[in-house]
Amino acid sequence: MIHYCIRKLLTMIPVLLGISIVAFALGKLSPGDPAIEALRRIAVEDPTAEQIEAMREEMGLLDPVPVQYGTWLKHALSGDLGESYLDGTPIGAELLRRLPVTVRLSLLALFWTLLFGLSGGICMAWHQNSAADKVLSGVAVFLLSIPGFWLAIFAIILFSEILHWLPTSGIDSWRSYLMPSLVLAASNIGVTARLTRGSLLKEMGQHYALVASSKGLSRRSVLTKHAFRNSLVPVVTLVGNYFGGILGGSAIVESIFAVPGIGKYALDAIYTRDYLVIQGYVLFTGATFVLVTLAIDLLYAVINPKIRLEGGVR
Repeated sequence: MIHYCIRKLLTMIPVLLGISIVAFALGKLSPGDPAIEALRRIAVEDPTAEQIEAMREEMGLLDPVPVQYGTWLKHALSGDLGESYLDGTPIGAELLRRLPVTVRLSLLALFWTLLFGLSGGICMAWHQNSAADKVLSGVAVFLLSIPGFWLAIFAIILFSEILHWLPTSGIDSWRSYLMPSLVLAASNIGVTARLTRGSLLKEMGQHYALVASSKGLSRRSVLTKHAFRNSLVPVVTLVGNYFGGILGGSAIVESIFAVPGIGKYALDAIYTRDYLVIQGYVLFTGATFVLVTLAIDLLYAVINPKIRLEGGVR
């Protein structure tokens, strides 16, 4: 297991390096001059050419681009992602301060996805081609088709303005996470349910399932004790990638519900052209996604014994 983890980490180094290059390029190719933004932050509204040139030299912007990248990467590896143009706060510290909010939101959304997605898929597979299967399939298609922002607005109108059950925005208690997490999970609940149904039905048609049925095992036992575990591999891939993407893709939901997470932080940075924040956000979320992918690979061997850690399927 240790050797497998080391090998996977080594293969991910080029990916992480590529992510860092993309993040750095975003800052270099973005419009605007970081030196001017830095001067405006210290109350120099109309900086002179000499002031701008001095600030560029202080910020290292006159160095060759490879040298600038190496310096930036060195600081990033030590946790220093720079300071916000807007208020001068350290970007790494601000991301870490906001991260627990996004993680709680993501974990709750993942819980809804597993709870409703897996149970819905199992129910559809169990009642294949029945009225329940058709109704649940329709609900799944509706959930994966409906735009997230529309569902968010509808949920606010219904549960906050009409029923007064849940707060409209902000994070005051655990109740504040319910609506954003359900909206965030809605489309993935539909996808997970349909994928679980298809994967279960495929496994139920395999030879081992037919042999188990011929030996007298009930359909429930074959489905729950044999087919279900083997059907989880594609579902784990989907859900794992979904969780990795949620950490970087919850910006719209966080913005609509005024959730102070890293997604809203990045979206606000786009509005204010705070490009250093966007750099740090891309690097942080990209590295997180790569680590989640590694965790998924390790989980495969636990779910399906046929998958060997040496890299083959035997």
